[in-house]
Formats: sequence, C-alpha cells, structure tokens
Amino acid sequence: MCVGIYQAYASYNPIKQPVISVAIGIAFTDLLFALIAGFTVWGAIGYLMAVGAPEAYQTTSVGLAFIAMPTASAQAGMGKMYAFFCFTIWLAGLDSAFCYVESLVTNMLDLMNENRMDGKSLAKRALCAAIVCMFGIVITGAFTTNFGWILFDMVEHYIADYLIVPVGLLQCVCVGW
Repeated sequence: MCVGIYQAYASYNPIKQPVISVAIGIAFTDLLFALIAGFTVWGAIGYLMAVGAPEAYQTTSVGLAFIAMPTASAQAGMGKMYAFFCFTIWLAGLDSAFCYVESLVTNMLDLMNENRMDGKSLAKRALCAAIVCMFGIVITGAFTTNFGWILFDMVEHYIADYLIVPVGLLQCVCVGW
C-alpha cells in the first residue's frame, strides 16, 4: 500500500475485469500473513522477556530483525528456524524491490503513453527499468558507508512514521476522485 504497486499491476488488467473478488482475496491473504508475523514476533519478544534477556526491548524494525529475533532463536535452540526466517526476509525484500521498480516503471511509461506490449515498448520498458535500478543503486550506496546505519535508521523512521500515512490518504483521495 501507499507506493503505487497495486495501481501499476492493475494497469495491466482489462478495463471490464471484475476486481472485487481479487481485492478481497488480497486483503485476506495480507491479513493472514500479518497475523502469522505478529504472533511470531510478539511470541519471540514474550519469550525474551520471560527469560529476562535485555534484547526484548529491541522493538524497532532493525533491532527486532537483527538483534531480538536472532537472540530468541539462539536461546531457544532454533538456529535453523532463524536461518529460514532470514531467507524468507531476503525473498520478501527481493520481491518488494521488484514491485517498487515495476510500479515506478509502469507509472512512468503510462505517463508517456508507452505501456504497450510490442517490441519497441518492451525495449523502452527495459531501458526505463535499467535507469530506475541504476538510480536506486546510486542512492542506496550511501547506506553502505560508516554513516549508513544512522542514515538507514533515520530514513526508516521518517518514512514509516511521517510520510507513509499522508501518502496513503492522498492515494485514497485520488482513487476516490
């Protein structure tokens, strides 16, 4: 939500396609995964609090993923489960990266009225995707410096706490308009 991924994917659908059942399916699948993730995370935090580990207070996104969850897995003797957790996080990140690139590329090509599926437009899509990916590599290079950890924490805080809610509200207004 709030990034334009669903709008980009919807632009490939025929105009007369019924979307209510698909939207309900997506919403319930998202709810199911959110419940599983919530029980997993809060179960691990509860376990750490029960054993008195100070890592239980690492509840930010990065501290939770890289400090609290590995500690809970190691103390519970479930190191292989944490390895599986890290692999699924990596897959989810890769999937999200494809979604972000695709949403940006599709919206840019829609803006230029070039979103057809002929050979010339596919070449423009590949060029546009390459430019977006190179721009992303350049911007994210700052996160690999010594200052990168602080920068990552700061960017994540401001995007998650202050930017995503207004963008989501504006998306709702635009869709309703």
